[in-house]
Amino acid sequence: MMGRKFFCLVFLCVHLENFRCHGDDVCKNEPRCLVSRTHGMKSIDCFHKDFKHFPKCVPSDAEVLDLSFNRIRKVGKSDLSKFKYLKLLYLNDNFFDSLQNDTFEDLTDLISLDMSQNNIKRIPSSVFNLPSLDKLYLRQNFNLNMVASLENVKPIKSPISVIDISSTTEEDSASEFPDFGPMPYLSTLNISENRFQIIAPRHLAGLCNLQTLININVSNNYLDSCDCWIINKWLLERKVQFNTFTCSIPEDNCLGKELKDEDKNVYDNCLEIIYAIEKEHRVLKICIGMGVSVLIVIIVLFFTYFYFIRNKRGSKNNSTKIGNKNVPLEVPDGPLLLNNHPKANVVKL
Repeated sequence: MMGRKFFCLVFLCVHLENFRCHGDDVCKNEPRCLVSRTHGMKSIDCFHKDFKHFPKCVPSDAEVLDLSFNRIRKVGKSDLSKFKYLKLLYLNDNFFDSLQNDTFEDLTDLISLDMSQNNIKRIPSSVFNLPSLDKLYLRQNFNLNMVASLENVKPIKSPISVIDISSTTEEDSASEFPDFGPMPYLSTLNISENRFQIIAPRHLAGLCNLQTLININVSNNYLDSCDCWIINKWLLERKVQFNTFTCSIPEDNCLGKELKDEDKNVYDNCLEIIYAIEKEHRVLKICIGMGVSVLIVIIVLFFTYFYFIRNKRGSKNNSTKIGNKNVPLEVPDGPLLLNNHPKANVVKL
């Protein structure tokens, strides 16, 4: 029996040692990344390290991971799931062409994702459900099909405020303008250097918080030529910064043309989401304020109670009992008169 236990122990130790050595070999052969702190966050800089596969030896507590300008062709959920604290992820300028829908779903703290300069044709649906994602950069992914990427994800749940889809269409293959649906957080949209088959007011109606539309060198067509003037007017009324779209007909030909009712409904729906978010934030602030006030009152009452209890105990300690009464042992302010003092015994000789 003892021999069998000894044999099992030796077998286990050998395998553990082999596993450890294999892990050491992997890390030894991998390019080394620079570990530092960026704005208080643990940062792993693997920029231009000639990685051909996703690195295996990156610390799992990384908050910033820069894998840009490498030759990585594949990344999956198993590569990213260990990074529970990751906030900034740079995957730009690699060789990605396809990604699984669940690739990013475990990155619940991710704030910024840069997948620019790859060959991605479709964005994983999990990206649009990340609860903390604020910035999404997709520029120079030629032939990126954003329309297909958005098919089954609307309404988009991620609180994205910045999207860059500049230079994502080839000159000879125009695509329809992507319909994002209601996106109450989106404030900046970059569509520069693109060619769109169709752009309509409905494509922008759901972007009710849009502040900047970067549309440099954009060519597009319209189902209705007056849509060009409707879009310009729509953006101007909402004080969006943009380059005025060049229309093929005079503005006078489109007098009286307004946004369609169904597009107004999309815009109103977006506003309702904003109002609901603001209301939720106000309620949360009120609850926090009330909680802080109650806590302060409890602390004041506690110290007041403690102060009175302490004084009461001190009063008892400074008194003596005569009969059934507590008489304070205090020295009178005036001179001590023995004849009038209750405890004085005067003996006359």
